[in-house]
Amino acid sequence: MYVIARNDSEGFVEASLGGRVTLEEMKVFGSELAEICADFRGEPFVVLMDSSGAQPFDLRTRHLLFAIQDMMLNNGALHVTHLLSHDEDVYEWEGLRYERVRSGMEAYVVSTPDYGQLERAA
Repeated sequence: MYVIARNDSEGFVEASLGGRVTLEEMKVFGSELAEICADFRGEPFVVLMDSSGAQPFDLRTRHLLFAIQDMMLNNGALHVTHLLSHDEDVYEWEGLRYERVRSGMEAYVVSTPDYGQLERAA
């Protein structure tokens, strides 16, 4: 299962995966995200990808997810932040995507900051 939300005026896409995600479902998910990338028509946007509620991906499904992230980064996304459920996943995925993480194009986290709280503190 997945849900995709976007805010064109803010240049923001949130894509959440939950439950057991099959390879076929990931293909459809990727197709929808490709359409969203095209809709931005070259305008930059950022992505919050949340798979913290999903069961662990099998190797082929995870590989396709990484290909989807690459597609988005190659088609207008400035940055992909990926929310995972465990620190161990963060370490593993950062290692697998080391170059993208090192270049600042991707980040893997177990929680997202409260942006409203950060603004109030500033």
